[in-house]
Amino acid sequence: MSMQTGPFAKTRFARKIALTAGAALIGLAGAAFAAAPDPIAHCRESSADKDARIACLEAAIADLTGGDALAEAESTAPARTAAAETQAPDADAPTGLGAEQVAARIERERPEDDESKEKKKEEETLTATVEDYAVAADKSYILFLDNGHVWRQTAKANARVRLYPGKDYTVTIKKGLLSGYRVTINEIHRTFIAERIK
Repeated sequence: MSMQTGPFAKTRFARKIALTAGAALIGLAGAAFAAAPDPIAHCRESSADKDARIACLEAAIADLTGGDALAEAESTAPARTAAAETQAPDADAPTGLGAEQVAARIERERPEDDESKEKKKEEETLTATVEDYAVAADKSYILFLDNGHVWRQTAKANARVRLYPGKDYTVTIKKGLLSGYRVTINEIHRTFIAERIK
């Protein structure tokens, strides 16, 4: 066996020592982890009923986290229970992938009275005065409304819009049938798709 000399000899030796020590520590940690009891399995085996199992699991969580998580869980438990009691579970409520779409469709198809339809229509429509406007680099309009909203035209190809300085404009904004919002400039009868940026 030849002895290595040179500037890297000490570095190689130090690397070998570090790798050997690291491997030993990993082995010890793995053995300690394997020897640690599984609290879930322990609670399943040792508890006769559901309440005892829950108490055992809460005690295991308190041991693992130092008791902070258990105190926090106990403080929020009454609020969660009260919320669960007020929201009665619907037996026909869809679950799983896409359930929110089914629930939205059911909500849309639910018959509404004329008053609630009118109120919903008013909530989905906004009429405001254009205080100022700007033209972006891509020639799309940015509208500054009197109520503080700022709307930006998103698809400039869908309408030819030309606003003139010094003229007063009002807009009506409605939610689109499929997506987005439609801004109609009432004085020139032009509509374009827009997004609210403020």
